[in-house]
Amino acid sequence: MNEELKLQLPEGGERLPQGLQVFHTKEILWRITRKCHLACPHCYADAGSKDADELTTEEAKSIMDSLAATAQKRGERFCIAWMGGEPVLRDDLLDLMQHAKSRGFAQHMGTSGTIMDERRAAELREGGLTLACVSLDSYQPEIHERLKGKGTFSKAVQGIKLLKQAGIEVMTVFVMTRLNFGQMDRYEQFCREELGCRTYFSLLHRIGRAQEVYDDIALSREQLIKVYTEKYRKIHDYISSGRSFELPIMELFDLTPFMDTPKTAAEKAYLSWGIGCQGCRFCLGVDYNGDLWPCERMPLTLGNLKTQTLEEIEETELFKKIQYRTGKQGKCAACEHVEMCGGGCLAEAYGATGDAFAECPYCWYDPAKSAP
Repeated sequence: MNEELKLQLPEGGERLPQGLQVFHTKEILWRITRKCHLACPHCYADAGSKDADELTTEEAKSIMDSLAATAQKRGERFCIAWMGGEPVLRDDLLDLMQHAKSRGFAQHMGTSGTIMDERRAAELREGGLTLACVSLDSYQPEIHERLKGKGTFSKAVQGIKLLKQAGIEVMTVFVMTRLNFGQMDRYEQFCREELGCRTYFSLLHRIGRAQEVYDDIALSREQLIKVYTEKYRKIHDYISSGRSFELPIMELFDLTPFMDTPKTAAEKAYLSWGIGCQGCRFCLGVDYNGDLWPCERMPLTLGNLKTQTLEEIEETELFKKIQYRTGKQGKCAACEHVEMCGGGCLAEAYGATGDAFAECPYCWYDPAKSAP
């Protein structure tokens, strides 16, 4: 397999489309249903059938009302990112979206794109959707379909086109595995030139069903080093040339936690505002039953929004521990960069060890070697 990695920059001066820019101050990643028509082996949500404890329409609306009141009190705007499962399979989704729209939420969605038609795309746009993140794991159908199932590639591509036609911005999400690693440069070109959208390269997380296939398809240490060295170069080039407004926000948060990459104080300064784990900071996760998590991939319950307000949960010791990036163990606890990067992805630490506060399992930085 060709493992050269380039991740080409777009041509200079191209501002991000409005749907990809961040105008809100907190992303509520809401797993609104566990129901899904696919059975991807690397699904972190372990999606399939509807969860017995799934929130009712009225419960979900009540939670939105409470979150909207908190946002209004703070003079902020929150965003709801509808997640699943497959969110479009929830029968009352359009009703919930209209309610979110009336309460002033920005709205994003994570979807497979495979059950989209012109009517549904138009309804999602009318409901307030500005950005759809569509899972597409290769530019070659046979590789994408090894994970997603036969026929899903053409359906996803058609879904992307219909969403864009309806006026919704689309970002493809490419989960990096050993199956597709050598394709990344060609994939980015395909999405840009053939589909007219940008892409986000995401790690495979050892959560949900992915635990069963992780050791077989997760990137090797050498591949991870290549990925994050190149991600840093890309971000450095954008920021140092005054083009940070072109970066999808996930690119910055995802630069974690390999702090041997920035070499100067100036480089570290422009990273310090927003990299690393954003759980309890920029993002929060809401599970099917109203449980509040640090993010949608981190099954660590902080409270439940059916019975508690966000403000009440924010005052708990566990919430603050994550928000202020304290409590990390192992080499992360001794690392001079832990306040900046947060000790890496809590979900990945949880999946690998059962403890979200364990040291990041895929960080190669050694604080002991950098000590004076």
